[in-house]
Amino acid sequence: MKTFSKWFVLGIVGIIFLSGCGKEPAYYTIDENYWLQQEKGYVVYTDFNCSYYIVETQRGYTVIQSASSSIPFSGDILYGDFSRWGYTDFYNRSNQQLIRGQVKDYWLSWFSARDMVAYYCGR
Repeated sequence: MKTFSKWFVLGIVGIIFLSGCGKEPAYYTIDENYWLQQEKGYVVYTDFNCSYYIVETQRGYTVIQSASSSIPFSGDILYGDFSRWGYTDFYNRSNQQLIRGQVKDYWLSWFSARDMVAYYCGR
């Protein structure tokens, strides 16, 4: 009977210990001060039938392909590195979440950016 009560107590202690473990949600770990020091851009074009969107920056327009499950809305404010090709994270300050995307091209004119999205989206 003593063995059973030892295991019972150890089991209860284990359950209490393990129930305290957990992963903090990602939205609590966003360092907004870091992101606000990055380049700022405004989403000026999205098409939910296509994973590409256009961001306006101080240097021109950037075409980004979404690599996450959420595509920003037109008017959203993003922070990140819009002046370098490749995959990177962006901070969508409008809904306070991190999104991932692939910068396809940057410092474009409005017409070049629209043509590029039309080409990638098969229009």
